[in-house]
Amino acid sequence: MFRRPNILIMLIVLVVSFQFYYYGVVTNHIQDAASDGDKIDYINKHVKAGSPQKKNKDNSKNVTNDNVSVPTANTTILINNSIDRTHRNVTERNCPRIVVLAGPHKAASTTLQNFFIGIASLTVPLTNDTSEFKKPHPAITEWVWPDGKRNDIRSIGLTNRKQFAHLLRVIWKFNEPDSVINWSGKTEAQIDKIREKGIDYFRFLFRRPWADGKKIVIGSEEVDRLVHGLLTKSSGPDVGEETHVSPHSSSMIDALLNVFPWDNATSTPAAFQETNGIIRTPSLRLEDIEFQINYRTPRIDQVVSVWHQVGNAGDQNSTLQQMLTSRSDRHTHLSTTNSLALALQLVRKNIKTTIVDMRGVSEKESRESTNKATTGKGLVGGIEGVVACDILRMPKIMCDKNSRLHLPGYKARGRSNKRKDTTVRNLTDGQMEEINVAFEQYDCGVWKHLQKYQEKGLLRILYPSERLFETCDPKISKNISFISLLEDVKIIAEKTAPLSNQYKL
Repeated sequence: MFRRPNILIMLIVLVVSFQFYYYGVVTNHIQDAASDGDKIDYINKHVKAGSPQKKNKDNSKNVTNDNVSVPTANTTILINNSIDRTHRNVTERNCPRIVVLAGPHKAASTTLQNFFIGIASLTVPLTNDTSEFKKPHPAITEWVWPDGKRNDIRSIGLTNRKQFAHLLRVIWKFNEPDSVINWSGKTEAQIDKIREKGIDYFRFLFRRPWADGKKIVIGSEEVDRLVHGLLTKSSGPDVGEETHVSPHSSSMIDALLNVFPWDNATSTPAAFQETNGIIRTPSLRLEDIEFQINYRTPRIDQVVSVWHQVGNAGDQNSTLQQMLTSRSDRHTHLSTTNSLALALQLVRKNIKTTIVDMRGVSEKESRESTNKATTGKGLVGGIEGVVACDILRMPKIMCDKNSRLHLPGYKARGRSNKRKDTTVRNLTDGQMEEINVAFEQYDCGVWKHLQKYQEKGLLRILYPSERLFETCDPKISKNISFISLLEDVKIIAEKTAPLSNQYKL
């Protein structure tokens, strides 16, 4: 009388065993298919099978990776999975994302912009005219870099070169000699009309791909203008992190966010009625937006690179010493080097922010250089691979464990905007090192305030280098204002020095 139950139990055991066996076979097959050697074949097969504009539902799932290697010698900046996951969990929803590549200047900003323009540009025309139409690389099915048609952009007084720099100049009312919109001689009413037209255009530029279910990546080093206001603050002592808070950064960030495709009346401009009524589910939330900032060390490297850009330009031909001792040059150009304060402006607004340590990425690349698979056609490493795989979180099948993107047919381009000395620096090696230490001390003061935002999950540092912030001690790090830093740099640079160009980077 016990035979039937025994037979039933045996059947259950057999079914369960088969399921475990089947799961193991499928898992091994997936892992084998995702190995580095098969990635390009896999992508080629699937790209040929589908249209580049076809939505790939699978790509919106399982794109997180909690096993990203983050080597560091400083436990205060170790990215643990629970903190990192707060950046990643938005991809677990079937939701859009917006990533802003925020530079700053002279920190691989143009390199990153050119890369994503090259692989993700999607022309968004005002009309149905599809001439001059750009489409993303066939393997890039989720992300787009919205790009305006040349005639459309010109019709509102802009140029198609670095168009998102012009977006920021429009919404933040910066009038410069090289600005595409010149406010000079115009009334406030005329200026407001130009600005409204420009802002409406960019809202449209974002809304179109948004309505098609795409994720948006844009970039401009002009975002570093958020910290320019630190130059107007007193050089005296301030209280806590307020020392590093730019007076108008909060309202400037609000103005930028307001251009994004929120599902409300202000995000669907009346000037482009065809976009009205388009609501994406789920709607955009603040936590779906992430800013990416590059941090360049040694700190003196970025200072020298700024000098290469501005001091050696045109007929100026000024020495590095002249740039650092001239008040107008210091104040005009060196605020672009303030990556940590830039991050602080954003996290204070509850905006997820990722800092990529450029030196740490270089160290990672050096460790992997012994592997022959680190180079080759269609393989994108370096900071481009890190941003694509660890920040945009492109599908796992396209990214390997070393944060390299496998992109068939992609041909790497050289680094952008690399310049060499064309005149003497007129500073000794000792002065260069002193200036570097001054910047490090300033950064320690900012980092002390950033750590609490890291603990909240609003900030992360990817690939921190072995010695990043090793001289920082929260107990003794001084709260130095940025204007005080620049004065210290001036004093160091004013020391009598022979004409010298000996300091090698």
